[in-house]
Parts: sequence; C-alpha cells; structure tokens
Amino acid sequence: MEKQLSPTIELTQETYQELTERNPFSKLLGLEVVEVAQGHLVGKLPFHRTLQNLYGDFHGGAISAAADTFCGLAAFTYGNFVSTIDANIQYLRAGRDTEFLLYDAQVIKAGKNIIVVHFESRDDQGNLTNIGTLSYFVKEKD
Repeated sequence: MEKQLSPTIELTQETYQELTERNPFSKLLGLEVVEVAQGHLVGKLPFHRTLQNLYGDFHGGAISAAADTFCGLAAFTYGNFVSTIDANIQYLRAGRDTEFLLYDAQVIKAGKNIIVVHFESRDDQGNLTNIGTLSYFVKEKD
C-alpha cells in the first residue's frame, strides 16, 4: 500500500520532486523541481516531441499544465492541500528551439482561504516566454 500524503512535508528539492513524480500527469510531462522554499518554487519543463504543437514549439497546454503544477506546489509549501480556482496565463514568446522552460513560481498572497501565485517562465537562453497568476482554494486539513 502506498503511503498517504501529508500536507506537512519537508521543504526540500528531493521531497517535492518525489511528490511531483507521484502525480502521473506531471511525470508524463517530465516536470523537474529545481528549488523550493516556503512560498517559492523553481521548476523545469524539459522539451520533448510529445509536448510539441503543430509548429514544433511547446504546446500551450503543456505550458499551462506545468504552470499549474509548479504554482500549486508553491502554494502547497504553506502546509495545506490546495485546489486551482483560477488561472490567467500570457503566452509572450513561443517555446521554440529550447531544451526546456524554467518556471519561477512565487506566492504573492497567502490568505486563509485563497493563495495567489505569480509565475514567469524562461527558455534556455533566459528569454521570458510566459507569465501568469494562478489562484488556489486552501483546503482544510483533515
């Protein structure tokens, strides 16, 4: 039997990477946690063919799924399970000719019921590709 997930887990890259890999969709995307601290998470979306759109760039769905995962993990660092309630993403530059997108997710409001997270993603050359703000409902601990 798989161990139950506790909302109070160690704030380490290894622990959050393990958490990410327990999510089948995140594992399919190949998401990597690079850095974690309370209210902050840096993650990487590696490029591979299955994430391409018709033009050979990162598909917008993969970009938004990675943003939701990384921002949700940043929100989770406060010790409560969260559920996405809103996402606003601006696609500023195509994810083209890059090995990965690097996401920087920062909590900008950690309320009792709602946590708001802003993110930026950059390609492997450091070019800003996407920005956005996602909101999460804070679920009560059992």
